[in-house]
Amino acid sequence: MAYTNGIFYLNLASGSDTARTALTSCTASNPSGSITRINKTAHGLVTGAIVDLTLFSSWLNEAWKITVVDADNFDLDTAVWQTTADASGTVTPRGGMSWTDAWRTINSGATAARIQPGDTIRIAKTPQVSAGQNATFTNNSRTVTLTTAVSKTIHNAIAHTDFTISANITGSSNSSRKIGATAALFTPGAAFTTGKVAYATIAGGGTQDFSSYSKISFWTRNSSGLAVTANTYSICLCSDTIGNVIVNTLNVPALNANSFWHCFTVDNGGALGNSIQSVAIYANIDPGTNGISFNNIIAVNSIGLNTIIGPQNDVKYCIQSLDDTTLSIDSAATSPVGQGWSGTTGSVALYYVDPINFNGSTSYATIQENGSANLLSTYSGGWNTSNTTRDGYTYIANSGSFGTGITTGSYVIHEYFGLFRWASPLGLTSTNSLRVNSCVFSSAISGMSLSDNVFFTDCDFLNGSTTPLTTGSAGGVFVKGCLFANNTGSGASIASLVWLYGCTFRNNSSGSIATAIGWSGWGIKGARLHRCTLSDSTEVNVPSAEQTGILWSYNHDGTEGNHWGFARGATVNWQTTEKQGSDPGSWRVAHTSLERGIMHAVRFSIAELACVENVAVTVDVWVKKDHATNVGCKIYVESGDYNVTGVAADSAEATNSTAWQQVQISFTPTQAGVIPIWFESWMTGSSSNTYVGSIVVS
Repeated sequence: MAYTNGIFYLNLASGSDTARTALTSCTASNPSGSITRINKTAHGLVTGAIVDLTLFSSWLNEAWKITVVDADNFDLDTAVWQTTADASGTVTPRGGMSWTDAWRTINSGATAARIQPGDTIRIAKTPQVSAGQNATFTNNSRTVTLTTAVSKTIHNAIAHTDFTISANITGSSNSSRKIGATAALFTPGAAFTTGKVAYATIAGGGTQDFSSYSKISFWTRNSSGLAVTANTYSICLCSDTIGNVIVNTLNVPALNANSFWHCFTVDNGGALGNSIQSVAIYANIDPGTNGISFNNIIAVNSIGLNTIIGPQNDVKYCIQSLDDTTLSIDSAATSPVGQGWSGTTGSVALYYVDPINFNGSTSYATIQENGSANLLSTYSGGWNTSNTTRDGYTYIANSGSFGTGITTGSYVIHEYFGLFRWASPLGLTSTNSLRVNSCVFSSAISGMSLSDNVFFTDCDFLNGSTTPLTTGSAGGVFVKGCLFANNTGSGASIASLVWLYGCTFRNNSSGSIATAIGWSGWGIKGARLHRCTLSDSTEVNVPSAEQTGILWSYNHDGTEGNHWGFARGATVNWQTTEKQGSDPGSWRVAHTSLERGIMHAVRFSIAELACVENVAVTVDVWVKKDHATNVGCKIYVESGDYNVTGVAADSAEATNSTAWQQVQISFTPTQAGVIPIWFESWMTGSSSNTYVGSIVVS
């Protein structure tokens, strides 16, 4: 194609994917130099638009980026005028050339026919709105206390015994719920067809006024995992006490073919009733024998169960339930549990976002055109449509933690998206070369398993119902400046060839980091942490199968010179308390488990020596043990079978003493090269420490 680095515009709320009208009877000319100018009266294009030319001479019949000259003329960027036999043809805009011409979707707007590698798709932001009140957020708590209620409870539907059940309906209580101890479950019998399923006295009793609200919000769940057609059920507000005199009917949207909870906010289109005594569940279509649960049915306006809330510039949290002034933060759980929010406890201004909501079990968006190794394609959210600056995020949410937010391609950049309540926020393939910048992944039901050559920068992984990020056997994964917080599971599970820089881990129920299969004998095959803060009580969780390697963390917890190694049954750290003479410090190996016996000793390289051929080398190393016999340690060099040719294996073990002692090895390589020197430490009795200090080479 004849253009590069196109910029397109997409608005998920109000764009259009329809084909744009072709401009016919256009004329090409050469006003001066090599300029190629197209004339079309009132063309309506803007500078930067991408257009397709047809019916001209062949050299013009391509895609071009344009620069507008005036209302009737535009130039083709990069086109060099050639003598043309046919200067008349058709110009077809691809669309997405401005916010007023924006596409609506990634799937049908940013298609492979309309974009190419190297293009940027700018996507309108989702507005962040002040709730007009403060809320109290408490560190490591799900509970957010509002100053003023933003909802009014219709019925929390905690127990089926709170309802009067119709004939041929079986009522029961479901342990899967979002509020309370259970959720009410109604299962139709074969003889039931349509009509009233159950009714209950309105929350608070007596007659309740809901006229200051125009919507209802609720959780519902299909117990059998079968799809439920939209409008099969209705929630009805009734003026009598037995659910017969219906004032407001609000239909339940479709439920997907799974047994996950769905949250919905349904607009009544006007004020709800002002004299309500009961709430009833009605079946408008025969539901068969498929059971359905309800929970936390509330009247709302701006903030409902689908809303994303938080302090200003931290609007990243899904709502699990709303009950008067008590708001609970969701973690995609099937019970009212989760890690909640973490930060400095206090009362702050509350903000909210009404995301793009998707009620489906497939992918909301699938990238239609990959980039290339030299031309990455960019999908950039958070754009302000009034001034074309990026000053926010594009929020996309699922109604019930199923489906995939964005199924991405290769050689693609994603930035400034908020993806909430997905089974998997990003769908990744094994061929991804992907950059993900400044994105929020919150309340996911399963984590993302990374493929090769993936970069995450300044992203937040929050409130997942499991570990949100797993590298598996991937290679070349870089994670920089990311936050892993409030997850049920570990913050991240990492294996080989993973680098984490400046990341923060806090309030994760199973610890900051879990190590995965893929360790070598001396470390996690290149996995490293640099300047990462691990605030969870379990910093690194090493599974029992991993009895060898070490995960190294340099400048640990953001502290200069604070270096640690984490292994199963032992830790390694640089410290300055126990040291030999005037040494600046020593590496301490703290043993806590006999799993690190002599067969599975902790070992790491303490020096790499550049040696010349046929020159003898002597290495003296200071070592120490805190207990004469409960631990052991040695230094060694491997033979030429695993090393530079000619090196004979040698080792020197510390004696049964608790004093600093110097151990020595020697070797003579017959070939020049770099030779590693190893320290090995093991446990034979109860917990104790070993140390390795300064090295003298002669």
